[in-house]
Amino acid sequence: MSNSLNDMDLSILVNSCDKYDDLWYPFFELMNIYWSDVKYPIYLNTETKSYENKHDTFQVNAINYPQKATWSQRLLHALKSIPSEFVLFLMDDYFLLNKVNEEEIGDIVNWMKQDRNIANVVLYPVGSLGKVSEKNPRYILLDKVYPNLLVCCTAAIWRKEILEKLIRQSESPWEYEENGSLRAYKSRWDFYSLEPDMAREKGLVYPFRLGPVHGIGVLGGKWNFNNKKLFEEHGIKADFSKRETWKDFEEIEKTMAEMANNGDPEPSGFRVFLHTITPDPFIRLIRRVKSRLQAKG
Repeated sequence: MSNSLNDMDLSILVNSCDKYDDLWYPFFELMNIYWSDVKYPIYLNTETKSYENKHDTFQVNAINYPQKATWSQRLLHALKSIPSEFVLFLMDDYFLLNKVNEEEIGDIVNWMKQDRNIANVVLYPVGSLGKVSEKNPRYILLDKVYPNLLVCCTAAIWRKEILEKLIRQSESPWEYEENGSLRAYKSRWDFYSLEPDMAREKGLVYPFRLGPVHGIGVLGGKWNFNNKKLFEEHGIKADFSKRETWKDFEEIEKTMAEMANNGDPEPSGFRVFLHTITPDPFIRLIRRVKSRLQAKG
């Protein structure tokens, strides 16, 4: 399949905020290492700040919006500021771990251009209920049933027009995922997710890891426990002074169990992250928390 695209076809949107500006340097430094020849425009969604790439590779275009705006208002404003038909949606802690499969990104966009009923193609396994696509067997056409998350904050290529229609400006990130998925269940559009076995066998199109199992990214406002090792291996001097760092997986597990025991089984600081990790580790994590609570009796 031909993957010749232009600037009006696809843009990259890195969704962030001013208080997470300490993530931008390692994020874009890893992009300089693993995707320095990126040919798509890059946009950074944040309130007032900007980021200057010190390398002669790509430019980061900041899209600013008032600090008083909601998360969803800023996201919608950013989408409407981007001229391309499709966006590769990324969060600011989706740190690259390997080369991006740009050829497959082009193939996905061309697939979506040919089938205008496709709303998105998620580049990470976020659901297992569905059927494998005949045209692109690396992906599952997700059933419109719980617990499939058709709308989520993980890495995905979206048809921008449809994503805009699924956003409600009053919603928080976790409300956007939960309520947005409910709205998607009732829609006529198709939603695809990377098939889990394919992800394990052939790797990710946008190679990143997230959540307590891998220890990379940010969870509950804290650096995860493997970030420092990742950055040091790539010669990146990140600022760890602005936020705390989780010690290990056990500390995260204990904190989640305590929160669940206090009546908040899925606290907001963890909610988005829980929906974007591989299903099997997520299930094992929840089982551990439940068994710990049951043991307390």
